[in-house]
Amino acid sequence: MLRRLVSPSAAAATALLSFSAWAQSSALPTPKVEEVMVKVALLTLNDANLTGNYNVLYAKMARPFRERFSAATLKQAFATFAGHHSDAIAGMPIVTTEQPRIDDNGALLLRGHFDTTPSRLSYALDYACRKANGS
Repeated sequence: MLRRLVSPSAAAATALLSFSAWAQSSALPTPKVEEVMVKVALLTLNDANLTGNYNVLYAKMARPFRERFSAATLKQAFATFAGHHSDAIAGMPIVTTEQPRIDDNGALLLRGHFDTTPSRLSYALDYACRKANGS
């Protein structure tokens, strides 16, 4: 199983996911919720990379991101990750490198990594806040 460092483009693309459980509150997620959010994002990306089908990843992205990019664009952006497995993280704890925070635009920022070898799998995820109109 190949474990790779998530490149900045990979982190940026998965970074714009919406997460309805968090979006219903402006409170920061608990450590357990943070872990679930990170794993859902990265395992969804893993599934897309393994199957070549980026429709589910695309559907989970925040509306502003979906309006700018297509599932085909995601497939092209992640071409270098195609066929690479990172599903081992499902059973591993996250290691946060920064405390979760909400930035000036209202996005929830999650930063950290998994202690994978031979390369560390790092993540930088930004979650767009879901507005009342469902965006």
